[in-house]
Formats: sequence, structure tokens, C-alpha cells
Amino acid sequence: MLLFWSPRGVVEGTDLDIIKKASFSIDHVKGVQGLAISAVSAVPGFVIGTVGATLIIVVAVFWFQVPLLGSLPALYTGLFLFLISAIGVGLMISSLSVTQQQGLLGAFMFLVPAIILSGFATPILNMPPAVQKLTLVNPLRYFMVIVRGVFLEGTPFHLLIDQFWPLAVIGIVTLSMASWLFRRRMY
Repeated sequence: MLLFWSPRGVVEGTDLDIIKKASFSIDHVKGVQGLAISAVSAVPGFVIGTVGATLIIVVAVFWFQVPLLGSLPALYTGLFLFLISAIGVGLMISSLSVTQQQGLLGAFMFLVPAIILSGFATPILNMPPAVQKLTLVNPLRYFMVIVRGVFLEGTPFHLLIDQFWPLAVIGIVTLSMASWLFRRRMY
């Protein structure tokens, strides 16, 4: 169910950064570091993603009676790491885009393969070996394992660390690249 919030994180990050580019000239942000601009651009997507995911969890558990067998701290740790990764990808796409149309197209070009290669519809083990290696850079792959593990299997926090650290690495790399790309574009 949380799968539907992953596109929002990427698209929101893309929209916010492009709106920022459209409403500020480079002269307004010359003295500000690219990392600070990336952090400020990420906050709305992070808040919206967290609130939306919380609403989905509440509806899933209380309305649809889906049992939540695992712990909320494990689920929210995975959610926060996934949102950081998704927002990092969105900010990286928007740093490469000149117009909002390019940003939305870039987000679409990332999201469709990301959803297909996440293991949501087709198990990753049934994919060709080269495609299985390609899924290692897909943040949605790790988040799907976390959601399934917490909701359906009651997987404890310590067994999900193998899913948490790749999300953290993807988030750090994509946010760093977005900041670097923005700084490079600024000058």
C-alpha cells in the first residue's frame, strides 16, 4: 500500500526544486550552499510523504483490518530512509532538468522501471541475473521488503538492517549528487 507514496516523493521533490528555480534567480542563492538548498527543498516532500504514509498505515490497520505484525519503529525507520532516498532521486532529477516538463518526464522515466523492478509484481529472484543486479540501486526494492516484513511477517528491527543500510547509502549518494549538480549549475 505504501508503494503509491513513492512516486509522490520523487515527483514532489522534482516539482519543488523546479518551482524554486523558476521563482529565484541565481543571484538570490549565490551565497547559499547547494546542500542547504537541497535540504530545504527536501523538507516539504519528507513531511508530505510521512503524513501520507501514516494515513495509509492507519487506514490499512483500522479500516481494512490488515494486521501489523511487526513494530512501528522498524516500519518508520524504513519509511524515513526510503523517503530520503526517493527525495534524493527527485532532487537529482530536478537538478538535471531545466524545465518542469523535463523534471516530470525524468521522474516518470525513473518511476516506471523502479516500480517494475521493485519486486512488487514479479519476484526479483525470477528476473535475469543482470536485471537482479540492476535492482540493487532501486530504493523501492528495499522498502518493499521492509513493508512486507513488518506488516505480514513481523520481522524484527535487527533483521531489517540489511534493508536499511542500502537505503541510507542510496539516500546519501543521491542527496550529495543533487547538491553537487545544483552547485555546479549555479556557477
